[in-house]
Amino acid sequence: MVAAAGALLFACSPLAAHAVPSATSGDQIEQQTLDDARPGPNGDKTDNSSSIVIYDANYFAAYGVNSVADMLRWIPGTAALVPRDGNAPSASARGFGSGGDQILINGKRLSGKATDIGSVVQRMKAERVARIEVIRGTAPGLEVQSQGIIVNIVLIEGGSTGSGSWQVHYGDYFENAPGKFDGRMSYSNEIGPLNYLLSAESGPLNRGTNFTRTEDYLSPEDGQLFERRDYEEQALQHDHIYTASGTLHGSDGRILNVNARLANLQTESNRNIAATDVNTAEVEDTHSLLDTDSKSWEIGGDLEQRLGRGALKTRLIYADSASLTSDFTTLTSTSAEATDTQTLVVTDQETTETILRSSFRSALNKGRNLELGAEVAKNTLQKAVSLFEQDATDTLVPVDIFNSDSNVEEIRYEAFGKHYWPLSSVIALESAINVEYSNISQIGADVDDDRTFVFVKPRFDLRWDISEQSQLRSSLARSTSQLNFNNFVATFDREDVEIDAGNPDLEPQKAWVIQMTYERRLTDDRGMMAARAFYNDYDDHIDKVAISETASAPGNIGDARLYGIEFKSSLRLDQIGLDTAVLDAIYKIQNSETIDPFTGEERPMANVGRQQWSLRWRHDIPDWRFNYALDLDWNTDTYTQDINFRQQESLRKPRAFVTGQLHLMDNLVLWLQGRVIFGDPRRRIREIYTGNIADGILLQQESRLQEYRPETIVGLRGRF
Repeated sequence: MVAAAGALLFACSPLAAHAVPSATSGDQIEQQTLDDARPGPNGDKTDNSSSIVIYDANYFAAYGVNSVADMLRWIPGTAALVPRDGNAPSASARGFGSGGDQILINGKRLSGKATDIGSVVQRMKAERVARIEVIRGTAPGLEVQSQGIIVNIVLIEGGSTGSGSWQVHYGDYFENAPGKFDGRMSYSNEIGPLNYLLSAESGPLNRGTNFTRTEDYLSPEDGQLFERRDYEEQALQHDHIYTASGTLHGSDGRILNVNARLANLQTESNRNIAATDVNTAEVEDTHSLLDTDSKSWEIGGDLEQRLGRGALKTRLIYADSASLTSDFTTLTSTSAEATDTQTLVVTDQETTETILRSSFRSALNKGRNLELGAEVAKNTLQKAVSLFEQDATDTLVPVDIFNSDSNVEEIRYEAFGKHYWPLSSVIALESAINVEYSNISQIGADVDDDRTFVFVKPRFDLRWDISEQSQLRSSLARSTSQLNFNNFVATFDREDVEIDAGNPDLEPQKAWVIQMTYERRLTDDRGMMAARAFYNDYDDHIDKVAISETASAPGNIGDARLYGIEFKSSLRLDQIGLDTAVLDAIYKIQNSETIDPFTGEERPMANVGRQQWSLRWRHDIPDWRFNYALDLDWNTDTYTQDINFRQQESLRKPRAFVTGQLHLMDNLVLWLQGRVIFGDPRRRIREIYTGNIADGILLQQESRLQEYRPETIVGLRGRF
């Protein structure tokens, strides 16, 4: 199978151009000699070519950086790769080769799915960095599929002594409750051929949430208000996360990398709802207590060794996550005819993921590079949902739920090949093909199902270096989505207070993804500008489908399309006298189309806004030893349609975050962050129908306004 993939690669591809400088890469890749070393904003030399821009460690001296995350925020075009909190969500890509973080360390990606690169670069000290390489487009030997820009962090080799970093912070999250202290600590060192990094965190950074909501219910005949519901919810998360990573260099050239993560996550949420009957003034109070206790662990590693002109790399990852969630609800009323009621929903689930991936990569003649390999993966879900309702004796008794207890398992086998070929000194093409065999089975009290799929996923990436500043990139790829196994089993929907049915017949969503990007980097490192056009053609698009006359579940609704254009810019503002200020801007306009499975009418894809924009402003004032940042994000209305309702949701003000840092001394920073400054107010208009929406019988209208309480976090950050 691997040989067939390689043969097809040679038949349909070419690939490669400028090589990726990598401190410890196992590939025999030539590092390009960059001719035009040009001065950066502070006079430091920064190598540049049209495909790779190299930032020496001296480049960042003027910015007072402490961590690698700080360094990335000052490079034009890379700030968006670093999560605002330094933590990225857990990866949900299908397998290990279909995507991944766009940040590499010494040319390598982390061997983990939950161990995110965002937290790693937040903990990694800036003085460990020799240089940072910004790789534009495709290049040979990359361990991750490029999504436009890849950052390679090259660390200083040898000579390192033990060092660490720490942070303590206090968060003010709630109106009438004390704030919370949290923190993190990390330590790194080298012992002979072994270097390692250990860290512990109590938090997370923004672990409290407080919002209020008002819902008005209007009659369809005259639009008169007949019920109002006032919500208030406070949620507090408490995590303890421990991570360890290490690299061992063998005398025979072998390199062993190991990553491990252990997490204990707890969440408690209190929600109070007062529903007032406008006509009778009677009030129904609902109190809901949600408690989640989750434990997860992950271990991953890779072994790389030289074989002739190439390198063999084998990677193994195992992740396990178990959680127990209970949602206890009490309802009381001022009505003399009403009785107090109680309900309890308990969800017990465990997920696992195992990935074994091995590949051989070799440098060929004329700058070409070939990689062949295979991957086997196993994903499982064990889930049980239990509903208890109060009977006539005020006792909570179980209620039967269809498809509430199941074991879901997917086993995948994948063979892949990738070929990189420089067609000329300025044009490079990378072609790849993945052939995947998948078996999905589900066994439960109500379901016994077994299905197999075969997916063929070719990909082509073309890079044209028009000039030293300008580059044109295009790509064509076939993709397959990673299924959310929770959609196979019944799930409790807390927002609408109902049990959503699962769908054992759900299939992965497939898509042809076409992109073309033009990027221009300004001279003298003044910034960059880019425009990207994209077209996604989906098969078996996942949305809601009818499973009965009045119930729906996630399912495949057929074809869908998403297309648009995105503009990006990252500009230094030295032209207006702000030498140490950077402004990043992103604007996207897009359109989507699909056929609604309930009405048969064309409509936009669910939860896809037509426009999005974001602004990120960063300014360093060296004389004050102070820097600050402002982040703004906003999107236009989104639409959702289900079997018995349609809704429109709008963000009324931009999401806003402000951060300031004052360097009290070289190894001590005082920082302050304001979050959701404008309250992130959201308006939702929902029309609810009797039975199926296709019948057109409007039952009621709902108008919702939700707003979050702004948060303030203050802390100290230091190094030792």
